Amino acid sequence: IFFSFRELRCLRHKIHIGLFSTVCLADISWISTAFVQSLIQRDDNLHAINVWCISQVILRYFHLTTFFWMFLEGLYLLLQIQLPLSLAVFNHLHCLNEKKISRGRQGTQGI
Repeated sequence: IFFSFRELRCLRHKIHIGLFSTVCLADISWISTAFVQSLIQRDDNLHAINVWCISQVILRYFHLTTFFWMFLEGLYLLLQIQLPLSLAVFNHLHCLNEKKISRGRQGTQGI
C-alpha cells in the first residue's frame, strides 16, 4: 500500500515501513532460530550449531534495529509536536515584545 500511492511516500511512512520490516524480519529470524535449535536437540551436528550461532547474531541484529526504528518514530513525533509548539511560543513572545516596543515609540513621539 505504501509503495503504490505517491501521497504516502513521506518520511513518516518510510519510518513505519522500516519499523514493520524489521519486526517481520526479527520474527522470521526467531522462527528460523527456533527451528535450528530443535534440530540441534535431536542430534549434535557441528554444522547445525554453527548455523544456530549465525542465526542468533541475525536475530539479535534485527531485534536491536527494531529498537532503533522505534527511537526514530519517537524522535519524529517529538519533532512534529514540539517544534510547532515551541515556534508558537516564540511567535507569541515575539509579538508581545513588538507591541511593547511600538507602545514605547508612540509614547516618545508625543513628547
